Amino acid sequence: MNPYRTERAEGAEFVSTHLLGRTTLLTRLLAREVGGGLSITEAGLLRSLTERPRRITALADGEGLAQPTTTLLVNRLEREGLVERERQGHDRRVVLVRLTEQGAAALEEFRGRVIDALRGHLDELTHEQVEALVAATDALQGLIDALLGDAVARARVPG
Repeated sequence: MNPYRTERAEGAEFVSTHLLGRTTLLTRLLAREVGGGLSITEAGLLRSLTERPRRITALADGEGLAQPTTTLLVNRLEREGLVERERQGHDRRVVLVRLTEQGAAALEEFRGRVIDALRGHLDELTHEQVEALVAATDALQGLIDALLGDAVARARVPG
């Protein structure tokens, strides 16, 4: 057997079994470190609204949450003034959730604190470790792009 293929297969197996858990844990640890303000789930929902207003069902699907959970989350964020609901003029039954200016500011403030915390931890790593993370970040973007391309292709194919 080709040693390159074996090494590649072992690497792919390692990444497929560890990447998701480690990135999730990193995200949660950083959010806990910066404390207060937004939870990771709230920040994710607000981030998804930066592109455009969305229906609650689309928010739930995009964030991997149950629709009742998303409704409760939107209710809480609406009470805090971070999002607002708006009815569509052409179809009053359609309700979209929109990010408010206050919500955008809260998200940016949260992101800034998380980035600062991460940067502080990266400063403690060796040059080689940071370079490895740069390469891994680029590779991760390639994987994200491939997944997004697959999702777009699936959406275009009639069921």
